Amino acid sequence: MAARNESPFEQCSEDSNRQDGRIYTAAWNYSSHSSFQWYSFACSIVQVGSANGHIEKVIAYIVLLISFKLFLAIDLTYQSFRSIHQFLVHHPLNCIKVVCGYIGLKSAFLRDIERLEPFLDLPLLFFPFTTATFHFESDLKAPSQFNAERYMFSCVLAAEKFVRALDKKNASSSLSHNAPDAERISYNCVGGKTSSRPFSDFLWCMLQPRGNYAIRLVGFIVIKLLRVITTEVTVDLDALMRAVQAAHECDSKTDVSSDIDSQTYIILAPTHRSYLDFILISYIAFALPELGISIPNIAAADDFARVPFMGLLTKMAGAFFVKRGKGIIDPKLETKVQSLKKSKSDITTCIEVFLEGRRSRDRRFLEPKTGFLRCLAKTKGTHVIVPITINYEVIPEQSCLTEEADGRQRYELSIFRLVKWLKSAKSGQVNLGRIHVSVASPILMKDSPVLDVKQVASAIQTLQKKSIMVSDFHINACSSVLGINREVVHESLKELGVPIWSEVRNSVSYLTSISEQWSAFLHFGHVYSNYFEGSHPKWAEWMGRNHFTTVPINEMGANTEALLHALLKTFESADKAVITTVEFLQEKGYNNLSSSHVLQYIRKSGCELPSLLLQHAISSYLEICSVRNVNDTTIPIDTTIGSCEGNFKKFSSESYGAWGYKDSGLVLNINGDGKKQVTMKGNRYKISGRPMSKLVPFLEHATEIIVDPRRVVLPKASTITISRSEISKPVLDKLLEIVSPDLDRVTIADIERVRHGTGHSQEDMYMIRCDKLKDTRFPDAVIYPSDEKEVERLVNLASEECLCLIPFGGGTNVSHATWCPPKDKDPRPMISVDVRLMNKILEINEEDLTIHVQAGITGGDLVQELQSRGYTIGHEPDSIEFSTLGGWIATKASGMKQNKYGNIEQIVKSVRVVSSSGKLWQHINSQRATFSRVSTGTDLTSIMMGSEGSLGIITSATLKMWPIPEIKKYESVILHNFEDGLLFVKDISKLGALKPASVRLLDNIQFRLGQSMRSNNESWLKAMKQKLAMTTFSLLVDRFEPEEMVCVTITLEGSRSEIELQMREIRTLASTYGGVCAGNDVGKAGYDMTYAIAYIRDFAMTYGFLAESFETFVPWSKVRSMITATKNRLKREHQDRALPGNPIISCRVTQLYDDGVCVYFYFCMNFENVPNPSATFAEIELAARKEILTQGGSLSHHHGIGKHRAPLMGEVNSDDLREVFMNLKKAIDPHNVFGVANGSYSYKE
Repeated sequence: MAARNESPFEQCSEDSNRQDGRIYTAAWNYSSHSSFQWYSFACSIVQVGSANGHIEKVIAYIVLLISFKLFLAIDLTYQSFRSIHQFLVHHPLNCIKVVCGYIGLKSAFLRDIERLEPFLDLPLLFFPFTTATFHFESDLKAPSQFNAERYMFSCVLAAEKFVRALDKKNASSSLSHNAPDAERISYNCVGGKTSSRPFSDFLWCMLQPRGNYAIRLVGFIVIKLLRVITTEVTVDLDALMRAVQAAHECDSKTDVSSDIDSQTYIILAPTHRSYLDFILISYIAFALPELGISIPNIAAADDFARVPFMGLLTKMAGAFFVKRGKGIIDPKLETKVQSLKKSKSDITTCIEVFLEGRRSRDRRFLEPKTGFLRCLAKTKGTHVIVPITINYEVIPEQSCLTEEADGRQRYELSIFRLVKWLKSAKSGQVNLGRIHVSVASPILMKDSPVLDVKQVASAIQTLQKKSIMVSDFHINACSSVLGINREVVHESLKELGVPIWSEVRNSVSYLTSISEQWSAFLHFGHVYSNYFEGSHPKWAEWMGRNHFTTVPINEMGANTEALLHALLKTFESADKAVITTVEFLQEKGYNNLSSSHVLQYIRKSGCELPSLLLQHAISSYLEICSVRNVNDTTIPIDTTIGSCEGNFKKFSSESYGAWGYKDSGLVLNINGDGKKQVTMKGNRYKISGRPMSKLVPFLEHATEIIVDPRRVVLPKASTITISRSEISKPVLDKLLEIVSPDLDRVTIADIERVRHGTGHSQEDMYMIRCDKLKDTRFPDAVIYPSDEKEVERLVNLASEECLCLIPFGGGTNVSHATWCPPKDKDPRPMISVDVRLMNKILEINEEDLTIHVQAGITGGDLVQELQSRGYTIGHEPDSIEFSTLGGWIATKASGMKQNKYGNIEQIVKSVRVVSSSGKLWQHINSQRATFSRVSTGTDLTSIMMGSEGSLGIITSATLKMWPIPEIKKYESVILHNFEDGLLFVKDISKLGALKPASVRLLDNIQFRLGQSMRSNNESWLKAMKQKLAMTTFSLLVDRFEPEEMVCVTITLEGSRSEIELQMREIRTLASTYGGVCAGNDVGKAGYDMTYAIAYIRDFAMTYGFLAESFETFVPWSKVRSMITATKNRLKREHQDRALPGNPIISCRVTQLYDDGVCVYFYFCMNFENVPNPSATFAEIELAARKEILTQGGSLSHHHGIGKHRAPLMGEVNSDDLREVFMNLKKAIDPHNVFGVANGSYSYKE
């Protein structure tokens, strides 16, 4: 068959032995669609040759660049090219041979040159094909599905095999000196400390034939990173090329013009142990273009999409994001796969997917997911699935994954964590040792009515398991955890035929954590699982069933037998620890045990086995023993009696059985990303409507208790079961007469009686939610007076009818102050007097800066009224939205801004009181004037401060007020630890007039709680700004430990000059103690969070947690010892009762004084499966209060005493002083109308 040459060919045929200048060949007819370019052929030779070590890739590409680009650009003739070739190639090599021969040198280099000589003239032979196009006439026509490019590549692969067969020694010498199992596997080193490039990595990335700029940038980063953190990264190149060739062979049978239903696609299915996995596989495709596959489109977890910069870069590099765990094929995923299959490319479409779905936390093989396989099948086509096993010595995030496997907090991917890890890597703190990518035989999957994707997934994982490689690192980990000689492990693996990495010294240091050692062993632990199928099937399942052939038990060697014996001994130790702990907890009264509860006390028993073993042993034992898991428990609510609806609507906006407003409150849901997300309902607060995805993880991490959003442990109250009101009809009629004609202001409705007979302590909320009310005494009626005259009539009626009146303000007390006295102590009918309708401003004196106001006004209303007039009283307790002026006086309250405005005793100038002795007030002849100070004996205001409703009803008060400050500013300071924080705030307390209005020191737990409540729904710009700030903070101030650092939030109010001076002092003091000013936003967020954070306690109760705060004043000299001793006491009390989970114990300093501080303690415990949990909590709180008193703290700073702390008043007041107070009460309230018995006026125990 003759060829027609469209350009002169004679020039290159002169050296030919052929006389007629014609080429004879077997070829397809030119009309066939079977052409290819010689440049593509040359590139394929370079790629395959370099991949297998025959030639240096970079040098070969330079030659191609010169031959096919440069020479063509200058339009060289064949004669010119031949002259250049002689000058640049033949002459230098001949000179080298002459010199070597003259001096008698026969080096390996010279032998290589002699071996290369036959190939030196190949460029001359190929040159005509680079400058002309040839068409052949033939009787042969290529089939329609024939693909010349793929045929050409198959020829290159065949030629490479032929060359390797001619010189096996040369091929083997190209292998890395660390080749694993070199007789079985040929592989290529693509990264790590042992890899090198002939020129800069950046230039190498830019010269790669495939990849956009994002991919090249990622490639450059990966090269640098792998060289720092790994010894070497290798890939089983032969197996991978065989898999790719199989895909090409399938594709060669397909018509290139056919639709996606008949096309072939390569699916790379690697194991998933690290976030590095998908980057690694993509990098291999990028670094080895000779494989002939496209850089894979990665089905990445949607976690990456939410990470600033990383998400964008990943998407630009070809990733698409998958939402896991839906149970059905995601339509968006199906659409994306369809678009990838339809994309036009000169090479086969390649997709990378992790069938395990999520990373294995302990290196065990997870059950494969089938959703993506179903999606592939549904979108048609032939799929060549390549099982890949990524063998790590050390996993990059091993410590985090181990903690997660142990049941601790799951760490989310974030740019902050990534930057921190990269910083550690750069400083040499990260060493992963070696990584080897093993490739198994591909699996062909076509859509078929009988296709079983579960079977396909199982087959893929079986091949992944067979492809594991075990190194000396893994062997040592196994030796350590099982307590056997490493040689036993090594020989056992040989007996079972498990591939072993050749030994490399100093590849990576050994692990010290037993959990991490177990994870390293479990890398290959599945090879032993079959031997436990008969005796311990649960443990066999846990290790990962081994579906490939193993050595029969009767044929296994002595080393394998020794290893199995040690492994069985470990399993039995775990089972024994579980049984012992379950029996211990059952003796403590816990019958419905949870896994986390059992695990907690196994740890405390001193068991050294890792949690990942113990968790399996616990779940197996609880299942076998049919011990019902606590997740199935609910607390019964009697729905047959009563209703949670009241008949008085004035204050119906408040919640019943929970803090705050009905339209507000924290709600837990699972968002679209599968995260547990908390949202504040309504729009009253700064955080309202903003999702918070870190709050529940914080709670879970701190307590080691998993929160299930789908199960409510303790629902909000739905029924009320209480005893009937015992008020007589005549008395009820007289009460109605007082408020006539507004008869709705007297009620005996159940919900009103319960609300007015309780406060907001955890006992109150718990018994309301559980409807454990029938044995509790509640007011027999509730009355709402609107002025002082109605109060007078009411008190007179109580004296006449022998009634007991209990004053009620906002009901925010946590001291049981509104509880009715026991019937055996006081059998009289109980009337709750709600003063919140007495909420009017009676007079404002703007010259004297005083305001006279009724005592029933709430703090929120008072603030609003004063702000509208340009004033403030500066008193802002945390309960300000609901608490009343009268309640502030009666409890001797304190506000967060007391540094500037004082406590309530400094703000109140005078009071008016109605008691059974009459109307009480002072300075009747002073024309309503108020005095800053008088010397007229004991004053009424001082007597009523802290009286807690036991002396009379406060009807009104005159208060000091201030103009609204010119400027309000916020600041925050981050310090290393709580001790530095104490020193810092102590120095602030000495600033005198420059002391900021509010200074709060949050310990580490409080600080992290506040951070967890930050919204994740902020603007992109603000989120990036915060991420950048945190990253910069991490890089520049790495001495701050996340588990120790504390925060001081500061509120400044005053003139501009005053605040400038204060800020200067704050910065100076912060610098003195190594602190960093974190700015206005953090400080303001802490201030804004004050009111919203109060909802957390009742939210936590819904999901099984009881929490409460209690405060004290303590002198500076005792603050450290008191805080430490109290926290330790709380921990001890919690542990002594074997309560589930870890307690959350924290504190904050909220008010500063010259001689000491107010300290708030916060205690939270899980109560699932705890008998009578509210009483247990109260016992622990009582123990903590006793400890506070022992350590020199006060019984209360501003919450008051009520009945809750009254039993401890004997340690506060002497018996004689108590008698003085009781006699004072008799004088002021001779008929004991106000027999509520709180604080100093309580019943003597």
